[in-house]
Amino acid sequence: MTGSDGSGLHVGSAAMRPATFAFLALYTLICCLAVALRPAEVFWTVDNGNKWLQSQSASGYDLMYPGQSLDPEMRFVPIGEPFAHVVEDGSAGATVSRRLLSQYPPTFAAVSRPFLALGEYGRFVLPLLGAALTAWGAAVLAARLGASPLWALAFAGPLGPVMFYASTFWEHTLVTALLIWAWCWVVSERTGVGPLVTAALFFAAATALREETVLLAAATGGGMLLGHPRFGGDATATFGSESGSPWKRPILFGLAYMLFLSPFLLWMKAETGSFFGLHFQGNLGSEGWSPSARWTVLRALLWSGDEGALEALAGIATVVAMVILGGLYVRSRRTNENTRQKRAAKTGVGHGAKPGTNEKKPSGRPQSPFGVSSGIAACLVGVAAILTAWSLHRETEMPQTLVRTAGLLLFAPWSAWILRGLRATTLHWTAFFGLVLFVVVTPPISVFGVHWGPRILLSAVPLLAVLAAQGLSSAASDMKGMRLGLRRGAFGVMIAGLVSLQLYGLFVQYRLLDGTGRLLETTRARAVAGEATGDATGDATGSSPRPVLTHFFWYAQVLAPLYLERPVYQVRRPNEFREWVERFAASGGRSFFWVAAPGNAEIPADLPLRKVRTETWNGYPRIYDHQMIEIEVVTKDLP
Repeated sequence: MTGSDGSGLHVGSAAMRPATFAFLALYTLICCLAVALRPAEVFWTVDNGNKWLQSQSASGYDLMYPGQSLDPEMRFVPIGEPFAHVVEDGSAGATVSRRLLSQYPPTFAAVSRPFLALGEYGRFVLPLLGAALTAWGAAVLAARLGASPLWALAFAGPLGPVMFYASTFWEHTLVTALLIWAWCWVVSERTGVGPLVTAALFFAAATALREETVLLAAATGGGMLLGHPRFGGDATATFGSESGSPWKRPILFGLAYMLFLSPFLLWMKAETGSFFGLHFQGNLGSEGWSPSARWTVLRALLWSGDEGALEALAGIATVVAMVILGGLYVRSRRTNENTRQKRAAKTGVGHGAKPGTNEKKPSGRPQSPFGVSSGIAACLVGVAAILTAWSLHRETEMPQTLVRTAGLLLFAPWSAWILRGLRATTLHWTAFFGLVLFVVVTPPISVFGVHWGPRILLSAVPLLAVLAAQGLSSAASDMKGMRLGLRRGAFGVMIAGLVSLQLYGLFVQYRLLDGTGRLLETTRARAVAGEATGDATGDATGSSPRPVLTHFFWYAQVLAPLYLERPVYQVRRPNEFREWVERFAASGGRSFFWVAAPGNAEIPADLPLRKVRTETWNGYPRIYDHQMIEIEVVTKDLP
């Protein structure tokens, strides 16, 4: 990333160079390799399994329920709230039918369904395509703003958390791709309504995939308003807004956005009773809107999801460095400006004077403290990433708050560079409003879980990558006086740290999927072997596969293929175990599998059940540890 000026950085060029396309091809190849190496048929977390099951259904929100013949009332559905909801159709005096609705909008499942015909890897076509288009869009937008396309591509690709989601069955990369190209249209050099309408269409498609992008749409409208020259914005970086009312563009964008989104919202309202669906409604109804909850959200999104962790300390140090950077820069600018004015008053040398004997040549040292601070901040970002990967590697159990591994702190120092000589633009205001809205609105329940990076803010990461590239390009001139070796060393530490962190994320994903894959294979083998050797079968005729009964909420979604292969039921209270066994025996069932945590695997002694065999599963992560007990119904004379 060395520019022709010898700065050690690829200083912003408005052209997309061949090296950028080569780097994009290499990044895409790495993502494809990650998909090719991942174990088959298993999912990163329950969300992915739920969405895959949704894609197997032929209609909208509905999830199939293979065990409904034994459980027509859907009392033992293994995918419970909030992941799925049982709803009733019909009215008093009419036959009541029940449906199992996923909490997630069906958009991603619907657009993924055609690709599933390609086999196991068909479900990764859209995530891979989205990752490549996201990185490409970031490079295009950076070039349009006169920043480094290569740095923008790197931050939106291998140096950031988006790469992780290229190999997961999730809509995230598709959303980031739609939004980054929407922002490309927002700052398009073309005039007229076409670019804004196109941007609104892209935003509407993104919102149909993930409801939180409505916040970024609102932030973009606010960015258009305050990025207008009338409010002090920089017209040269906000194309198409040099004249006219500052309200024209945001109003047009908002109307087009709502026009495109309205049919989807009305359909959602009819299906679920909420314009944004069950997922949005459930999160909106969660508790946690106190000031302390806002601090929890801010800490989780920007620094760490685990207070007191080692990487949190590194994150705080990086943010402190950002503040110091800003302070030093402002001070140095004021000092330099005062000095220049004093010299101009004494010597008569002004802005238009040619360099003469009064101008000193660079001494080989940085011309301002900002250049030194830039290198220090780059090192701190790299060290923070390395410490994060190291602390995760030392954990014996997969952390359930992986949001801490790639928070926005990695972009924080560059926000100080963005201030250098730049007036506020549409995109700067969009990023600012977007972050504020997410911190104010996001419920705490949404920022924790088995994530990689700030998942709720992932859609904003490509824009931050572009602004970071712009800031780096701007900061490069302040580092010209620094030795080339020091510059390369500082940013080499940053690149090495971020790359190692993201590669470690892929390793964590592979490790979890490998454990889940072996769990799925073992469960299938045990069940099939028992049936093949003439063991007691699921019902009296021996024509049905033996069902699985569990108390785990994750079982049917993490092992989604198994859910479609044999009936799976969940009991949530001790008395439900007895109820299900009575119903199973009354239907002619003879044996089943009981899957439970090692400490909760006991069955009531008064039930006429006999344990045939018990297998213990110890895997990764430990929340998946359980016992799989084959149980035979000794008699059908149950109380």
